[in-house]
Amino acid sequence: MTALLGLIAIAGLVGLVIGVIALFRPLPKLKLATRGRAGLLIGGSLALLAVVGALAPPDTSPSTKSQVADSAPKPDRKPAGYVVGQPLDIGDFRVIIRNVSEREAVGRSIVREQASAGGVLVVVEYTVENISDRPKAAYQLPAPSLIGPNNVVYDKDLGKTAAYASEGELDSKAMSDLNPGIRVNNAVVFEVSKASFDRSTWMLGLGAGNRLRVSMKADDHPEVARRDWGDCSKYEAAADRVFCANPDLARRDEILAAKVARRQKLHPDDQMTEIAKLSEEAMACADRACVAAAYDRLEELMADWPTS
Repeated sequence: MTALLGLIAIAGLVGLVIGVIALFRPLPKLKLATRGRAGLLIGGSLALLAVVGALAPPDTSPSTKSQVADSAPKPDRKPAGYVVGQPLDIGDFRVIIRNVSEREAVGRSIVREQASAGGVLVVVEYTVENISDRPKAAYQLPAPSLIGPNNVVYDKDLGKTAAYASEGELDSKAMSDLNPGIRVNNAVVFEVSKASFDRSTWMLGLGAGNRLRVSMKADDHPEVARRDWGDCSKYEAAADRVFCANPDLARRDEILAAKVARRQKLHPDDQMTEIAKLSEEAMACADRACVAAAYDRLEELMADWPTS
């Protein structure tokens, strides 16, 4: 609209110039005296129209196209395309969300952090592997975001993430490069409203713009029975006390046990020597970090085994 008014103004000015010349220097052969008056009238009208248009307030109402776009229903969120435990290739990295747990507190001793009143700590454990042929700086490593209703993205809580790292289960790179073929364990902690958080509808996001979505459904293996551990003080074995105090590890144990049972049923001649050795190592553990490390290796070996 502005460009059109500009053209009208230019045409009006040309008409005014012709009109003024004709008034003071009539040229009978060209009949500029007569044409000049007409040009003066037309040019003046056009110039006045352009000035009025330029001074008029701009039209701020949305276009029909915008109105249609704004009235169209918008999805609250992108669908989750991945699940916990599934490898995701993001550029030069392969990421696996190993576990998602809800905690009231994280950390040890003086660096222990409690959830705020009305809040819950969502701990996301994951591995990152450099699948490129060059070292990658620590700041380049991808990390998950937490995505709530209406596509709201939550960033990690820095203090509580640092407190969780003090539990000693991570080997992530803080300053040095991640070299090709090397994989590290990492974790992030989010603090959100306990009343609002719902694992069945919230999800994790990875990659640019959180384009990769990971489901956090509480139970990806409904066919595997859960054990009620009850009072943790009644257990004598150190590993049992670890499982009782860490429901996320206990659930991993149940799922792995179900996979072993099915494997034995389908392949009775398979001795599973390495599996048995790692299982013994896990049962000899006295702390969470030891059990988690053994289970990481077991899950790698059983990645393609079905549970049902």
